Amino acid sequence: MTEVNDLLHQLNQDSRTQFQERQVILSFSGFLNRLRDRPSHMTRNAAEYLYDTFHHFGSSEISQDGQTRWKIFDLGTHKNVPIVGSEAVQDEIYKVITGFVRQGYSNKLLMMHGPNGSAKTSIVESIAHAMQKYSETDDGAVYRFNWIFPTDKSLTAKAAGSHGPIGFVGESAGYSALKEESFAFLDEAKIASKIPSEYKENPVYLIPLPHRETLLRKWLAAEQGIAEADVEIPQNLMMAGLSKRNQLIFENLLAAYDGDLGKVLRHVQVERFYYSKQYRVGVSTVEPQMAIDAYEKQLTMDKNIANLPPVLHNISFHEAEGPLIEANRGILEFSDMLKRPIEAFKYLLSTVEKGTANLPSSTAPLDIVFFATTNEKHLDAFKTIPDFASFRSRFELLTAPYLLRPSLEAQIYDQDVKSLRKNKAIAPHTLELLCLWATMTRLKQPNPDYYDTKYRALLSRLDPRSKIKLYEGEPLHPVFKPQEEAQLYELRKEIEGEYQNVVAYEGRFGASPREIRSILYRAQQNKNHDTLTPMAIFEELERLVKDRTVYEFLQLEPRGKYHQPHEFIAICR
Repeated sequence: MTEVNDLLHQLNQDSRTQFQERQVILSFSGFLNRLRDRPSHMTRNAAEYLYDTFHHFGSSEISQDGQTRWKIFDLGTHKNVPIVGSEAVQDEIYKVITGFVRQGYSNKLLMMHGPNGSAKTSIVESIAHAMQKYSETDDGAVYRFNWIFPTDKSLTAKAAGSHGPIGFVGESAGYSALKEESFAFLDEAKIASKIPSEYKENPVYLIPLPHRETLLRKWLAAEQGIAEADVEIPQNLMMAGLSKRNQLIFENLLAAYDGDLGKVLRHVQVERFYYSKQYRVGVSTVEPQMAIDAYEKQLTMDKNIANLPPVLHNISFHEAEGPLIEANRGILEFSDMLKRPIEAFKYLLSTVEKGTANLPSSTAPLDIVFFATTNEKHLDAFKTIPDFASFRSRFELLTAPYLLRPSLEAQIYDQDVKSLRKNKAIAPHTLELLCLWATMTRLKQPNPDYYDTKYRALLSRLDPRSKIKLYEGEPLHPVFKPQEEAQLYELRKEIEGEYQNVVAYEGRFGASPREIRSILYRAQQNKNHDTLTPMAIFEELERLVKDRTVYEFLQLEPRGKYHQPHEFIAICR
Protein backbone atom coordinates (compact mmCIF):
# COMPACT_ATOMS: atom_id res chain seq x y z
CA MET A 1 0.00 0.00 0.00
CA THR A 2 2.88 2.32 0.81
CA GLU A 3 4.32 1.74 -2.64
CA VAL A 4 1.00 2.66 -4.25
CA ASN A 5 0.72 5.82 -2.14
CA ASP A 6 4.26 6.81 -3.08
CA LEU A 7 3.41 6.26 -6.73
CA LEU A 8 0.28 8.42 -6.47
CA HIS A 9 2.26 11.12 -4.67
CA GLN A 10 4.91 11.12 -7.41
CA LEU A 11 2.25 11.27 -10.14
CA ASN A 12 0.64 14.20 -8.35
CA GLN A 13 3.96 16.04 -8.07
CA ASP A 14 4.82 15.43 -11.71
CA SER A 15 1.38 16.60 -12.84
CA ARG A 16 1.55 19.81 -10.81
CA THR A 17 5.09 20.53 -12.02
CA GLN A 18 4.12 20.01 -15.66
CA PHE A 19 1.02 22.19 -15.23
CA GLN A 20 3.09 25.03 -13.81
CA GLU A 21 5.88 24.70 -16.38
CA ARG A 22 3.45 24.75 -19.30
CA GLN A 23 1.63 27.79 -17.88
CA VAL A 24 -1.74 26.29 -18.72
CA ILE A 25 -3.67 29.12 -17.03
CA LEU A 26 -2.76 32.79 -17.44
CA SER A 27 -4.32 36.10 -16.54
CA PHE A 28 -4.77 38.51 -19.41
CA SER A 29 -1.73 40.48 -18.27
CA GLY A 30 0.25 37.23 -18.25
CA PHE A 31 -0.87 36.64 -21.82
CA LEU A 32 0.21 40.17 -22.77
CA ASN A 33 3.68 39.47 -21.38
CA ARG A 34 3.99 36.43 -23.62
CA LEU A 35 2.54 38.39 -26.55
CA ARG A 36 5.11 41.15 -26.05
CA ASP A 37 7.99 38.64 -25.93
CA ARG A 38 6.90 36.56 -28.95
CA PRO A 39 4.27 38.46 -30.94
CA SER A 40 4.69 36.41 -34.14
CA HIS A 41 4.23 33.10 -32.35
CA MET A 42 1.30 34.27 -30.26
CA THR A 43 -0.68 35.63 -33.21
CA ARG A 44 -0.32 32.80 -35.73
CA ASN A 45 -3.34 31.80 -37.78
CA ALA A 46 -4.08 28.15 -38.63
CA ALA A 47 -2.00 28.13 -41.83
CA GLU A 48 1.00 29.72 -40.09
CA TYR A 49 0.74 27.22 -37.26
CA LEU A 50 0.67 24.35 -39.74
CA TYR A 51 3.66 25.84 -41.57
CA ASP A 52 5.61 26.03 -38.30
CA THR A 53 4.61 22.45 -37.49
CA PHE A 54 6.23 21.26 -40.73
CA HIS A 55 9.43 23.16 -39.92
CA HIS A 56 9.51 22.13 -36.26
CA PHE A 57 9.95 18.48 -37.25
CA GLY A 58 12.12 19.33 -40.25
CA SER A 59 12.78 17.59 -43.53
CA SER A 60 15.35 15.52 -45.36
CA GLU A 61 16.22 14.96 -49.00
CA ILE A 62 15.76 11.58 -50.63
CA SER A 63 19.02 11.06 -52.47
CA GLN A 64 17.65 8.84 -55.24
CA ASP A 65 14.79 11.14 -56.26
CA GLY A 66 15.96 14.51 -54.96
CA GLN A 67 12.53 14.93 -53.35
CA THR A 68 11.90 16.51 -49.96
CA ARG A 69 10.70 14.20 -47.20
CA TRP A 70 8.88 16.00 -44.37
CA LYS A 71 9.50 14.29 -41.06
CA ILE A 72 5.99 14.82 -39.73
CA PHE A 73 5.07 11.91 -41.99
CA ASP A 74 7.77 9.77 -40.38
CA LEU A 75 6.13 10.61 -37.05
CA GLY A 76 2.99 9.15 -38.58
CA THR A 77 -0.56 8.89 -37.31
CA HIS A 78 -1.70 8.72 -33.69
CA LYS A 79 -1.14 4.95 -33.99
CA ASN A 80 2.54 5.70 -34.77
CA VAL A 81 2.20 4.33 -38.29
CA PRO A 82 4.46 6.36 -40.63
CA ILE A 83 3.42 7.37 -44.13
CA VAL A 84 5.51 5.45 -46.64
CA GLY A 85 6.51 7.26 -49.82
CA SER A 86 3.96 9.76 -51.18
CA GLU A 87 6.55 12.56 -51.00
CA ALA A 88 5.09 14.32 -54.04
CA VAL A 89 1.63 14.89 -52.52
CA GLN A 90 3.14 15.73 -49.12
CA ASP A 91 5.36 18.39 -50.65
CA GLU A 92 2.39 19.77 -52.61
CA ILE A 93 0.53 20.19 -49.32
CA TYR A 94 3.50 22.10 -47.90
CA LYS A 95 3.65 24.37 -50.97
CA VAL A 96 -0.06 25.21 -50.70
CA ILE A 97 0.30 25.95 -46.97
CA THR A 98 3.30 28.18 -47.76
CA GLY A 99 1.12 30.07 -50.24
CA PHE A 100 -1.52 30.60 -47.55
CA VAL A 101 1.13 32.00 -45.21
CA ARG A 102 2.43 34.44 -47.81
CA GLN A 103 -1.01 35.80 -48.65
CA GLY A 104 -2.00 35.92 -44.97
CA TYR A 105 -5.03 33.63 -45.05
CA SER A 106 -6.20 30.25 -46.34
CA ASN A 107 -8.84 30.43 -49.05
CA LYS A 108 -8.78 27.01 -50.69
CA LEU A 109 -9.70 23.47 -49.76
CA LEU A 110 -6.94 20.90 -50.26
CA MET A 111 -8.60 17.90 -51.88
CA MET A 112 -6.53 14.74 -52.10
CA HIS A 113 -7.85 12.36 -54.72
CA GLY A 114 -6.62 8.91 -55.54
CA PRO A 115 -7.54 5.23 -55.52
CA ASN A 116 -8.80 3.51 -52.38
CA GLY A 117 -6.02 2.77 -49.91
CA SER A 118 -3.52 5.37 -51.15
CA ALA A 119 -3.02 6.87 -47.65
CA LYS A 120 -5.05 10.04 -48.22
CA THR A 121 -6.73 9.99 -44.81
CA SER A 122 -3.53 8.78 -43.13
CA ILE A 123 -1.70 11.84 -44.48
CA VAL A 124 -4.26 14.15 -42.82
CA GLU A 125 -4.07 12.10 -39.60
CA SER A 126 -0.28 12.47 -39.62
CA ILE A 127 -0.59 16.24 -39.92
CA ALA A 128 -3.08 16.28 -37.03
CA HIS A 129 -0.78 14.11 -34.90
CA ALA A 130 2.17 16.39 -35.60
CA MET A 131 0.09 19.44 -34.62
CA GLN A 132 -0.79 17.72 -31.35
CA LYS A 133 2.86 16.96 -30.58
CA TYR A 134 3.95 20.46 -31.57
CA SER A 135 1.30 22.07 -29.35
CA GLU A 136 2.88 20.28 -26.37
CA THR A 137 6.15 22.16 -26.89
CA ASP A 138 7.03 25.71 -25.80
CA ASP A 139 7.23 26.91 -29.41
CA GLY A 140 3.86 25.37 -30.19
CA ALA A 141 1.94 26.92 -27.27
CA VAL A 142 -1.50 28.13 -28.34
CA TYR A 143 -4.17 29.86 -26.24
CA ARG A 144 -7.91 30.50 -25.99
CA PHE A 145 -9.89 32.23 -23.23
CA ASN A 146 -12.81 31.85 -20.82
CA TRP A 147 -14.97 34.41 -19.03
CA ILE A 148 -14.83 34.01 -15.23
CA PHE A 149 -17.46 35.38 -12.83
CA PRO A 150 -16.94 34.86 -9.07
CA THR A 151 -19.55 33.77 -6.53
CA ASP A 152 -19.38 36.92 -4.34
CA LYS A 153 -22.90 38.36 -4.54
CA SER A 154 -22.68 40.48 -1.42
CA LEU A 155 -22.81 43.73 -3.35
CA THR A 156 -25.57 45.17 -5.46
CA ALA A 157 -25.50 46.24 -9.05
CA LYS A 158 -23.62 49.44 -9.72
CA ALA A 159 -25.41 52.69 -10.10
CA ALA A 160 -25.04 54.53 -13.39
CA GLY A 161 -21.87 56.55 -13.49
CA SER A 162 -20.21 54.74 -10.56
CA HIS A 163 -17.36 52.26 -10.68
CA GLY A 164 -18.91 49.66 -8.39
CA PRO A 165 -19.59 46.01 -9.11
CA ILE A 166 -21.75 44.68 -11.93
CA GLY A 167 -24.23 42.82 -9.77
CA PHE A 168 -21.68 40.17 -8.94
CA VAL A 169 -18.32 41.28 -7.65
CA GLY A 170 -17.13 44.11 -5.49
CA GLU A 171 -13.69 45.09 -4.29
CA SER A 172 -14.19 42.87 -1.24
CA ALA A 173 -11.30 41.66 0.88
CA GLY A 174 -11.80 38.14 -0.41
CA TYR A 175 -10.69 39.18 -3.88
CA SER A 176 -8.40 42.14 -3.27
CA ALA A 177 -5.40 39.86 -2.82
CA LEU A 178 -5.97 38.01 -6.08
CA LYS A 179 -2.87 37.60 -8.22
CA GLU A 180 -2.71 40.62 -10.53
CA GLU A 181 -6.33 41.39 -9.49
CA SER A 182 -7.46 38.79 -12.00
CA PHE A 183 -10.19 36.22 -11.52
CA ALA A 184 -8.23 33.81 -13.73
CA PHE A 185 -6.71 31.96 -10.78
CA LEU A 186 -9.83 31.63 -8.61
CA ASP A 187 -10.53 28.28 -6.99
CA GLU A 188 -13.36 26.44 -8.68
CA ALA A 189 -15.46 26.77 -5.50
CA LYS A 190 -15.36 30.56 -5.85
CA ILE A 191 -16.42 30.57 -9.51
CA ALA A 192 -20.14 31.01 -10.09
CA SER A 193 -19.99 31.02 -13.86
CA LYS A 194 -17.39 30.09 -16.46
CA ILE A 195 -18.21 30.83 -20.10
CA PRO A 196 -15.75 29.26 -22.55
CA SER A 197 -15.09 30.61 -26.00
CA GLU A 198 -16.44 27.85 -28.22
CA TYR A 199 -14.46 29.14 -31.22
CA LYS A 200 -11.16 29.10 -29.29
CA GLU A 201 -10.46 32.68 -30.41
CA ASN A 202 -7.03 34.11 -29.79
CA PRO A 203 -7.15 36.36 -26.68
CA VAL A 204 -5.40 39.07 -28.73
CA TYR A 205 -8.83 39.93 -30.17
CA LEU A 206 -9.89 41.20 -26.74
CA ILE A 207 -7.61 44.21 -27.29
CA PRO A 208 -9.68 46.91 -29.05
CA LEU A 209 -8.58 47.41 -32.66
CA PRO A 210 -6.76 50.77 -32.56
CA HIS A 211 -4.75 49.74 -29.49
CA ARG A 212 -4.19 46.25 -30.92
CA GLU A 213 -2.57 47.70 -34.03
CA THR A 214 -0.38 50.04 -31.97
CA LEU A 215 0.84 47.30 -29.63
CA LEU A 216 1.43 44.74 -32.36
CA ARG A 217 3.26 47.23 -34.55
CA LYS A 218 5.53 48.14 -31.64
CA TRP A 219 6.22 44.57 -30.52
CA LEU A 220 6.59 43.09 -34.00
CA ALA A 221 9.04 45.87 -34.92
CA ALA A 222 11.15 45.04 -31.86
CA GLU A 223 11.01 41.31 -32.65
CA GLN A 224 11.93 41.77 -36.32
CA GLY A 225 14.45 44.56 -35.75
CA ILE A 226 12.75 46.97 -38.16
CA ALA A 227 11.00 50.34 -37.96
CA GLU A 228 7.37 50.34 -36.80
CA ALA A 229 6.30 51.90 -40.09
CA ASP A 230 7.74 48.91 -41.97
CA VAL A 231 5.79 46.30 -40.00
CA GLU A 232 3.19 44.37 -41.98
CA ILE A 233 0.44 43.31 -39.62
CA PRO A 234 -1.38 40.18 -40.86
CA GLN A 235 -4.84 40.88 -42.25
CA ASN A 236 -6.59 38.55 -39.80
CA LEU A 237 -5.29 40.58 -36.83
CA MET A 238 -6.88 43.76 -38.16
CA MET A 239 -10.38 42.28 -38.10
CA ALA A 240 -12.87 42.19 -35.21
CA GLY A 241 -12.11 38.53 -34.51
CA LEU A 242 -14.52 37.81 -31.64
CA SER A 243 -17.67 35.71 -31.98
CA LYS A 244 -21.02 37.42 -31.47
CA ARG A 245 -21.39 35.95 -27.97
CA ASN A 246 -17.96 37.08 -26.81
CA GLN A 247 -18.43 40.51 -28.37
CA LEU A 248 -21.73 40.99 -26.51
CA ILE A 249 -20.20 39.91 -23.19
CA PHE A 250 -17.27 42.26 -23.78
CA GLU A 251 -19.49 45.23 -24.70
CA ASN A 252 -21.89 44.70 -21.79
CA LEU A 253 -19.06 44.43 -19.28
CA LEU A 254 -17.36 47.50 -20.72
CA ALA A 255 -20.59 49.48 -20.42
CA ALA A 256 -21.15 48.23 -16.87
CA TYR A 257 -17.64 49.31 -15.88
CA ASP A 258 -17.97 52.73 -17.56
CA GLY A 259 -15.32 51.90 -20.14
CA ASP A 260 -12.77 50.57 -17.61
CA LEU A 261 -11.09 47.97 -19.83
CA GLY A 262 -8.84 46.76 -17.01
CA LYS A 263 -11.86 45.68 -14.97
CA VAL A 264 -13.34 43.88 -17.96
CA LEU A 265 -10.13 41.95 -18.56
CA ARG A 266 -10.05 40.78 -14.93
CA HIS A 267 -12.82 38.40 -15.98
CA VAL A 268 -10.64 36.84 -18.69
CA GLN A 269 -8.92 33.55 -18.00
CA VAL A 270 -6.43 32.67 -20.72
CA GLU A 271 -6.08 28.93 -21.15
CA ARG A 272 -3.53 26.95 -23.12
CA PHE A 273 -5.02 24.18 -25.25
CA TYR A 274 -3.60 21.24 -27.13
CA TYR A 275 -4.67 19.99 -30.54
CA SER A 276 -6.30 16.58 -30.43
CA LYS A 277 -8.08 14.51 -33.06
CA GLN A 278 -9.46 12.16 -30.41
CA TYR A 279 -11.05 14.95 -28.37
CA ARG A 280 -11.81 17.15 -31.40
CA VAL A 281 -9.82 20.14 -30.27
CA GLY A 282 -8.70 22.11 -33.32
CA VAL A 283 -8.93 18.92 -35.39
CA SER A 284 -12.16 17.40 -36.67
CA THR A 285 -13.54 15.17 -39.39
CA VAL A 286 -16.78 15.37 -41.35
CA GLU A 287 -17.90 11.87 -42.29
CA PRO A 288 -19.89 11.27 -45.50
CA GLN A 289 -23.09 10.42 -43.61
CA MET A 290 -23.07 13.62 -41.53
CA ALA A 291 -25.77 16.08 -42.59
CA ILE A 292 -24.89 19.16 -40.52
CA ASP A 293 -21.38 20.58 -40.12
CA ALA A 294 -22.27 23.40 -37.71
CA TYR A 295 -25.35 24.37 -35.74
CA GLU A 296 -26.49 26.51 -32.81
CA LYS A 297 -28.56 25.77 -29.74
CA GLN A 298 -29.92 28.27 -27.25
CA LEU A 299 -28.67 27.90 -23.69
CA THR A 300 -31.43 28.28 -21.10
CA MET A 301 -31.01 25.72 -18.32
CA ASP A 302 -27.22 25.85 -18.25
CA LYS A 303 -25.86 26.49 -14.73
CA ASN A 304 -23.18 28.88 -15.99
CA ILE A 305 -25.81 30.99 -17.75
CA ALA A 306 -28.16 31.01 -14.75
CA ASN A 307 -25.37 32.33 -12.50
CA LEU A 308 -24.31 35.19 -14.74
CA PRO A 309 -24.49 38.74 -13.35
CA PRO A 310 -27.64 40.77 -14.08
CA VAL A 311 -25.80 43.03 -16.51
CA LEU A 312 -25.50 40.05 -18.90
CA HIS A 313 -29.07 38.80 -18.54
CA ASN A 314 -30.16 40.70 -21.65
CA ILE A 315 -27.95 38.53 -23.87
CA SER A 316 -29.59 35.59 -25.63
CA PHE A 317 -26.91 32.95 -25.28
CA HIS A 318 -26.43 30.47 -28.10
CA GLU A 319 -23.76 27.80 -28.31
CA ALA A 320 -22.29 26.78 -31.64
CA GLU A 321 -21.37 23.13 -32.15
CA GLY A 322 -20.31 20.75 -34.88
CA PRO A 323 -17.12 19.81 -36.76
CA LEU A 324 -16.65 23.32 -38.18
CA ILE A 325 -16.59 24.79 -34.68
CA GLU A 326 -14.40 22.03 -33.21
CA ALA A 327 -11.84 22.48 -35.98
CA ASN A 328 -11.51 26.24 -35.63
CA ARG A 329 -7.87 27.41 -35.41
CA GLY A 330 -6.82 24.05 -36.79
CA ILE A 331 -7.70 21.63 -39.58
CA LEU A 332 -10.93 20.07 -40.81
CA GLU A 333 -11.07 16.98 -43.00
CA PHE A 334 -14.04 16.09 -45.19
CA SER A 335 -13.62 12.33 -45.45
CA ASP A 336 -14.84 10.92 -48.80
CA MET A 337 -16.36 14.33 -49.37
CA LEU A 338 -17.89 13.66 -52.77
CA LYS A 339 -20.01 10.81 -51.42
CA ARG A 340 -22.17 13.52 -49.83
CA PRO A 341 -24.95 15.28 -51.74
CA ILE A 342 -23.59 18.47 -53.27
CA GLU A 343 -26.09 20.58 -51.29
CA ALA A 344 -24.45 19.36 -48.07
CA PHE A 345 -21.19 21.16 -48.83
CA LYS A 346 -22.23 23.93 -51.21
CA TYR A 347 -21.76 26.42 -48.36
CA LEU A 348 -18.02 25.84 -48.71
CA LEU A 349 -18.01 28.01 -51.82
CA SER A 350 -18.22 31.04 -49.56
CA THR A 351 -16.95 29.61 -46.26
CA VAL A 352 -13.56 28.52 -47.61
CA GLU A 353 -12.99 31.84 -49.36
CA LYS A 354 -14.34 34.22 -46.69
CA GLY A 355 -13.45 32.33 -43.52
CA THR A 356 -16.98 32.61 -42.11
CA ALA A 357 -20.08 30.44 -41.85
CA ASN A 358 -23.63 31.72 -41.47
CA LEU A 359 -25.52 30.28 -38.49
CA PRO A 360 -29.15 31.03 -37.52
CA SER A 361 -28.30 33.82 -35.06
CA SER A 362 -24.71 34.72 -35.86
CA THR A 363 -21.82 34.53 -38.28
CA ALA A 364 -19.13 32.09 -37.23
CA PRO A 365 -15.57 33.50 -37.51
CA LEU A 366 -13.43 30.65 -38.82
CA ASP A 367 -9.70 30.13 -39.07
CA ILE A 368 -9.35 26.67 -40.60
CA VAL A 369 -7.19 24.86 -43.13
CA PHE A 370 -9.66 22.66 -45.00
CA PHE A 371 -8.74 19.19 -46.26
CA ALA A 372 -10.85 16.68 -48.16
CA THR A 373 -10.37 13.19 -49.55
CA THR A 374 -12.14 11.43 -52.39
CA ASN A 375 -11.64 8.56 -54.77
CA GLU A 376 -11.28 8.98 -58.51
CA LYS A 377 -14.67 7.57 -59.46
CA HIS A 378 -16.53 10.20 -57.43
CA LEU A 379 -14.22 12.98 -58.64
CA ASP A 380 -14.85 12.02 -62.27
CA ALA A 381 -18.60 12.24 -61.66
CA PHE A 382 -18.20 15.56 -59.80
CA LYS A 383 -16.41 17.10 -62.78
CA THR A 384 -19.52 16.62 -64.91
CA ILE A 385 -21.86 18.77 -62.77
CA PRO A 386 -22.56 22.41 -63.75
CA ASP A 387 -21.22 23.75 -60.44
CA PHE A 388 -17.81 22.13 -60.84
CA ALA A 389 -16.22 25.28 -62.29
CA SER A 390 -17.20 27.24 -59.17
CA PHE A 391 -15.81 24.57 -56.87
CA ARG A 392 -12.63 24.16 -58.92
CA SER A 393 -11.55 27.71 -58.13
CA ARG A 394 -11.89 26.98 -54.40
CA PHE A 395 -10.22 23.55 -54.50
CA GLU A 396 -6.56 22.63 -54.74
CA LEU A 397 -6.56 19.16 -56.30
CA LEU A 398 -3.69 16.96 -55.11
CA THR A 399 -3.11 13.52 -56.61
CA ALA A 400 -2.33 10.65 -54.21
CA PRO A 401 -1.42 7.59 -56.31
CA TYR A 402 -0.37 4.10 -55.27
CA LEU A 403 3.33 3.43 -54.72
CA LEU A 404 5.27 2.13 -57.71
CA ARG A 405 8.37 0.77 -55.97
CA PRO A 406 8.27 -2.66 -54.23
CA SER A 407 10.88 -1.60 -51.66
CA LEU A 408 8.58 1.20 -50.48
CA GLU A 409 5.44 -0.92 -50.74
CA ALA A 410 7.00 -3.49 -48.38
CA GLN A 411 7.45 -0.85 -45.68
CA ILE A 412 3.67 -0.41 -45.49
CA TYR A 413 3.37 -3.90 -44.03
CA ASP A 414 6.16 -3.74 -41.44
CA GLN A 415 3.70 -3.84 -38.52
CA ASP A 416 1.73 -6.67 -40.16
CA VAL A 417 4.86 -8.75 -40.69
CA LYS A 418 5.82 -8.35 -37.02
CA SER A 419 2.37 -9.54 -36.02
CA LEU A 420 2.37 -12.48 -38.45
CA ARG A 421 5.79 -13.67 -37.31
CA LYS A 422 4.42 -14.30 -33.81
CA ASN A 423 2.33 -17.20 -35.16
CA LYS A 424 4.20 -18.44 -38.21
CA ALA A 425 7.68 -18.11 -39.68
CA ILE A 426 7.97 -16.12 -42.89
CA ALA A 427 10.21 -17.39 -45.66
CA PRO A 428 12.72 -15.01 -47.30
CA HIS A 429 11.47 -12.95 -50.26
CA THR A 430 7.79 -13.67 -49.49
CA LEU A 431 6.79 -10.06 -48.93
CA GLU A 432 9.22 -8.84 -51.59
CA LEU A 433 7.54 -10.95 -54.31
CA LEU A 434 4.04 -9.97 -53.20
CA CYS A 435 4.98 -6.28 -53.38
CA LEU A 436 6.59 -6.80 -56.78
CA TRP A 437 3.32 -8.25 -58.09
CA ALA A 438 1.30 -5.42 -56.54
CA THR A 439 3.39 -2.63 -58.06
CA MET A 440 3.44 -4.26 -61.51
CA THR A 441 -0.37 -4.17 -61.55
CA ARG A 442 -0.18 -0.36 -61.18
CA LEU A 443 2.14 0.41 -64.08
CA LYS A 444 1.21 1.88 -67.46
CA GLN A 445 2.83 1.08 -70.77
CA PRO A 446 5.11 3.89 -72.02
CA ASN A 447 3.73 5.69 -75.04
CA PRO A 448 6.60 5.87 -77.57
CA ASP A 449 5.04 8.92 -79.24
CA TYR A 450 5.67 10.88 -76.03
CA TYR A 451 9.45 10.60 -76.55
CA ASP A 452 12.07 11.58 -79.09
CA THR A 453 12.03 9.31 -82.15
CA LYS A 454 15.49 7.90 -81.39
CA TYR A 455 14.20 6.40 -78.11
CA ARG A 456 10.90 4.94 -79.30
CA ALA A 457 12.16 1.48 -80.23
CA LEU A 458 13.98 1.25 -76.91
CA LEU A 459 10.92 2.25 -74.87
CA SER A 460 8.68 -0.20 -76.71
CA ARG A 461 10.80 -2.97 -75.09
CA LEU A 462 10.40 -1.61 -71.54
CA ASP A 463 8.30 -4.36 -69.93
CA PRO A 464 6.72 -4.10 -66.41
CA ARG A 465 9.56 -5.95 -64.65
CA SER A 466 12.21 -3.74 -66.25
CA LYS A 467 10.20 -0.61 -65.49
CA ILE A 468 10.09 -1.60 -61.81
CA LYS A 469 13.87 -2.08 -61.85
CA LEU A 470 14.26 1.35 -63.44
CA TYR A 471 12.14 2.96 -60.71
CA GLU A 472 14.15 1.12 -58.05
CA GLY A 473 17.48 2.17 -59.55
CA GLU A 474 18.51 -1.44 -60.22
CA PRO A 475 20.54 -2.86 -63.17
CA LEU A 476 18.46 -3.60 -66.26
CA HIS A 477 20.59 -6.37 -67.79
CA PRO A 478 20.26 -8.87 -69.37
CA VAL A 479 17.16 -7.37 -71.04
CA PHE A 480 19.03 -4.19 -71.98
CA LYS A 481 22.64 -3.63 -72.98
CA PRO A 482 24.79 -1.21 -70.91
CA GLN A 483 24.37 1.59 -73.47
CA GLU A 484 20.58 1.07 -73.56
CA GLU A 485 20.46 1.00 -69.78
CA ALA A 486 22.29 4.33 -69.63
CA GLN A 487 19.82 5.84 -72.09
CA LEU A 488 16.85 4.62 -70.03
CA TYR A 489 18.30 6.10 -66.86
CA GLU A 490 18.72 9.42 -68.69
CA LEU A 491 15.02 9.22 -69.52
CA ARG A 492 13.95 8.10 -66.07
CA LYS A 493 12.51 11.47 -65.00
CA GLU A 494 10.55 11.68 -68.24
CA ILE A 495 9.25 8.13 -67.83
CA GLU A 496 8.16 8.85 -64.26
CA GLY A 497 6.43 12.06 -65.34
CA GLU A 498 4.78 10.75 -68.51
CA TYR A 499 1.44 10.04 -66.85
CA GLN A 500 1.56 12.52 -63.96
CA ASN A 501 -0.76 15.20 -65.35
CA VAL A 502 -3.37 13.05 -67.03
CA VAL A 503 -6.66 11.63 -65.76
CA ALA A 504 -5.50 8.01 -66.05
CA TYR A 505 -2.21 8.63 -64.23
CA GLU A 506 0.20 5.87 -63.30
CA GLY A 507 -0.74 4.54 -59.87
CA ARG A 508 -4.46 5.25 -60.28
CA PHE A 509 -5.28 1.61 -60.99
CA GLY A 510 -3.90 -1.60 -59.57
CA ALA A 511 -3.94 -3.73 -56.44
CA SER A 512 -4.72 -1.73 -53.30
CA PRO A 513 -2.56 -2.05 -50.16
CA ARG A 514 -5.76 -3.18 -48.43
CA GLU A 515 -5.99 -6.14 -50.81
CA ILE A 516 -2.29 -6.93 -50.38
CA ARG A 517 -2.69 -6.88 -46.60
CA SER A 518 -5.68 -9.21 -46.90
CA ILE A 519 -3.66 -11.62 -49.07
CA LEU A 520 -0.89 -11.67 -46.46
CA TYR A 521 -3.24 -12.64 -43.66
CA ARG A 522 -5.11 -15.23 -45.72
CA ALA A 523 -1.84 -16.82 -46.83
CA GLN A 524 -0.70 -16.96 -43.22
CA GLN A 525 -3.79 -19.05 -42.41
CA ASN A 526 -3.14 -21.50 -45.27
CA LYS A 527 -2.97 -24.90 -43.55
CA ASN A 528 -1.09 -26.47 -46.46
CA HIS A 529 2.06 -24.54 -45.51
CA ASP A 530 3.89 -24.65 -42.18
CA THR A 531 5.51 -21.31 -42.94
CA LEU A 532 4.36 -18.25 -44.82
CA THR A 533 6.06 -18.85 -48.16
CA PRO A 534 5.89 -17.35 -51.66
CA MET A 535 3.92 -20.45 -52.71
CA ALA A 536 1.17 -19.63 -50.19
CA ILE A 537 1.12 -16.08 -51.55
CA PHE A 538 0.88 -17.28 -55.16
CA GLU A 539 -2.08 -19.53 -54.28
CA GLU A 540 -3.94 -16.54 -52.86
CA LEU A 541 -3.05 -14.43 -55.90
CA GLU A 542 -4.36 -17.14 -58.22
CA ARG A 543 -7.69 -17.00 -56.39
CA LEU A 544 -7.80 -13.22 -56.51
CA VAL A 545 -7.17 -12.80 -60.25
CA LYS A 546 -10.10 -15.09 -61.04
CA ASP A 547 -12.53 -12.65 -59.40
CA ARG A 548 -12.70 -10.05 -62.18
CA THR A 549 -16.12 -8.75 -61.13
CA VAL A 550 -14.86 -7.48 -57.76
CA TYR A 551 -11.58 -5.77 -58.59
CA GLU A 552 -11.53 -2.93 -61.11
CA PHE A 553 -7.87 -3.38 -62.06
CA LEU A 554 -8.61 -6.94 -63.24
CA GLN A 555 -11.05 -5.53 -65.79
CA LEU A 556 -8.47 -3.36 -67.58
CA GLU A 557 -7.69 -4.34 -71.15
CA PRO A 558 -4.09 -5.61 -71.55
CA ARG A 559 -1.73 -3.25 -73.37
CA GLY A 560 1.36 -5.05 -74.54
CA LYS A 561 2.76 -6.78 -71.46
CA TYR A 562 0.98 -4.38 -69.10
CA HIS A 563 -2.33 -4.86 -67.21
CA GLN A 564 -1.87 -8.63 -67.07
CA PRO A 565 -2.05 -9.56 -63.34
CA HIS A 566 -2.17 -13.30 -64.05
CA GLU A 567 1.03 -13.13 -66.11
CA PHE A 568 2.70 -11.13 -63.34
CA ILE A 569 2.27 -14.10 -60.99
CA ALA A 570 4.33 -16.20 -63.40
CA ILE A 571 7.00 -13.47 -63.56
CA CYS A 572 7.21 -13.39 -59.75
CA ARG A 573 7.59 -17.17 -59.56
